[in-house]
Amino acid sequence: MAEKLGVSLSALQNWEISQTEPQASMIITIAKTLGVSPNYLLTGETDITANEKANDVSHQTSNSLPNDSDENFVEIEDCRDVRISAGNGGLNDEYLEFSTTKVEKRWLDSRYLKAKHCAMYLVSGDSMYPTLKDGEEIIVDRSKTDLKDGKIFVLNNEGAMLVKKCKSPTQA
Repeated sequence: MAEKLGVSLSALQNWEISQTEPQASMIITIAKTLGVSPNYLLTGETDITANEKANDVSHQTSNSLPNDSDENFVEIEDCRDVRISAGNGGLNDEYLEFSTTKVEKRWLDSRYLKAKHCAMYLVSGDSMYPTLKDGEEIIVDRSKTDLKDGKIFVLNNEGAMLVKKCKSPTQA
């Protein structure tokens, strides 16, 4: 496979063990070589599966909007007015009061997240594409403050909010 892709065996092995990640152009090449879509490589879902899920989500949303008495939903802080940039940093120079939004309790529980630590943000920019897309809503666990290699964090640098994937100095 490494030979077909024109990369070293060690590079391919590093991708397999998630020590490094291939560039977007290489993901497209790998997908073509394997006869699958880039989406399948990144998510394990076929385009049909992704479309079915989108239809399922829109069906669920229209039929089961959360209400105040619904025990299946919990409130988290809604920070979608705060600019978090997947680029150079979204500057937030004014204090905003936050409202809350409801999310499915089961979704949080399945990821071992506590609602009191979570907030919803909106990604601005495309430097994290395809992992995070411009305009995508993300839920951030603000109790996680220790940076870990390979994990995605929202960083606040004196009001400039960034969303970035942490890489150890040896991987940079």
